[in-house]
Amino acid sequence: MSTLPSPVGRPSAFFPRTHRRVAAALAATFLLCAAYGGPAAGDEIDDNNEEREALLELIADNDGRREELQHDLEGVSADLSNTLVDLQLTREQIPVAQEALAQAEDDLAASERHQEQVEGRLEVAEQDLSDVESEISAGEEAAQETSDALGELARSAYRGDAAPSTLALITESASAEDFIGSYSAVSTATRTQSTLLTRVAEESAENRNQRLRQDTLATRVSDLNDEAIEAVAESERLRNEHSDRVDELDGLEALQEDLVAELEGREDDLNGEIAAIGRSNTTTELQIAAIDEENRRLEQERLEEERRQQEAAEQERLRQEAAARQAQLEREQNTPAPQPAQPPAPAPTPTPPPTSTPDPPAQTGATFIPPIPRPLTVTSPYGPRIYPITGAWSIHPGVDLRSACGNSQVAIADGVVEATNPAAITGTSGNQVIVNHGIINGRSTVSTYHHLSGFAVTPGQHVSQGQVIGFTGATGNVTGCHVHLGLFLDGQMTDPMPYL
Repeated sequence: MSTLPSPVGRPSAFFPRTHRRVAAALAATFLLCAAYGGPAAGDEIDDNNEEREALLELIADNDGRREELQHDLEGVSADLSNTLVDLQLTREQIPVAQEALAQAEDDLAASERHQEQVEGRLEVAEQDLSDVESEISAGEEAAQETSDALGELARSAYRGDAAPSTLALITESASAEDFIGSYSAVSTATRTQSTLLTRVAEESAENRNQRLRQDTLATRVSDLNDEAIEAVAESERLRNEHSDRVDELDGLEALQEDLVAELEGREDDLNGEIAAIGRSNTTTELQIAAIDEENRRLEQERLEEERRQQEAAEQERLRQEAAARQAQLEREQNTPAPQPAQPPAPAPTPTPPPTSTPDPPAQTGATFIPPIPRPLTVTSPYGPRIYPITGAWSIHPGVDLRSACGNSQVAIADGVVEATNPAAITGTSGNQVIVNHGIINGRSTVSTYHHLSGFAVTPGQHVSQGQVIGFTGATGNVTGCHVHLGLFLDGQMTDPMPYL
């Protein structure tokens, strides 16, 4: 048994538990993708609707991809087909999960940086507020001291301890030195009073400014505190999302390994079924080769007969011309002495001998119509298919078109039904109709219709273009009803789509 490539995965009806794991893992991937980037509170309903639509679209895409993969595995038994499909879907989801995890890591790192920045700004604002509050407290103490000093001056004035006038100082001073000392003391007291009044005004203004700054800083601290709380919550949400993404990726990778382990034991089964596909294709090709040989033989006979008839016609024409000349010569020899000129009798018109009627010519310039009404949806194209695990390949000898079970299928051109092969003898092709269209545009042309649920024609029957030949089904190793149309030109399988 060959060595397997990178881990892959699978579930099927024969492995229900694994199948449920695949479905759950893929559903988790879809949900996380759809829910990525949580909605703002005010837009929650609209965003939830958008997420639902996105999820439905993802599920539809997955269903379409599953159908495409299943058609690509046509001819493989249902259990192996489902296994390989789930394997491929799991493999395709792992890069998606890896990308989502990387994005979650980037978002979490950005959120944590933002949280740190907000917390740093909050710390600075709280320190500024504390400093302002300390300055306000110190200013209030200084203002109180100034107020106390002013109060003492006021009480002194009330007691009548007011400073004497200059005239009183002159009259009451005993000497000039006494006057100078008294005047100096009075001047100092006056300056002190003026200074205290100025200081009170300045300290009052400073305290008002500090209070305004305190209010501003308190609002900023409150706002930053709210922002910090939101940043912490967002970081926590993204941390949880990151954890979910890690779990999702780990789950897909673990599932991959489990599916590979299951498939490794069935590689021989898969190889056997791929070989059966090849044998089925070979059987059809041998039938087509025999039809092509007979078409060529009949065409050669038709061309030979056409050449023979042309040669016979040419020989008859030459014989009649020679006979006419001989008759003319004999008339001239048997002619008596010259008589008055008489117009010669006209020579009889030679009548060609009857010839056999040839077979009707082969079709030329014919066009094809599709076996089902347009528009056509290709679910699996013509061409090579490479199978997972083994790396084996085969040719898909036709094109698959979407069609519901029981829909009519028609002949793509006039022809003769060469065979209506039942599923029991065709293997992977199921119920099969082969129509010989003879020579079209110089080429032997045969069409095949596979997986039919029933026949509407019998071997040897002439059919017209557009005539029903069978009904869409799912016979043979296929997973669902669809059209399989094959086209052979000169015995070689050909992509039918360019001719429809």
